[in-house]
Amino acid sequence: MSSALKVVTRSAASASVIELHGDVNSDGDAAIKGAYRDAVTGGATTILFNLSKTEYINTSGISVLIAIVMEAKKAGQKILVCGVSPHYKKVFDLVRFSVYVTMFDTEDAALASLAETPPAS
Repeated sequence: MSSALKVVTRSAASASVIELHGDVNSDGDAAIKGAYRDAVTGGATTILFNLSKTEYINTSGISVLIAIVMEAKKAGQKILVCGVSPHYKKVFDLVRFSVYVTMFDTEDAALASLAETPPAS
């Protein structure tokens, strides 16, 4: 049984968080891209996609996420992803999505990585 996608956007200290709830497929294209563009228009330079409440991602859904990552890369924005199940981590590795984003197990870990300061050179 499919679960309609719900997109929830909120601000965190150092990123705009976009939570995806339900199924990620072509039906969610406009909602996901709209949330991303709203976050960027609002001044966000780092976007965290939280997939912990995602139930299913098909190839069309992966294509939507890849399109956003490519757009963000051109614009100099940073995309992080958290909450990906072990199955989808393997899928993301196979399609090389994980090469273009930094993936974390939890939202807290992703946000903590943004707070870390690089060592002085």
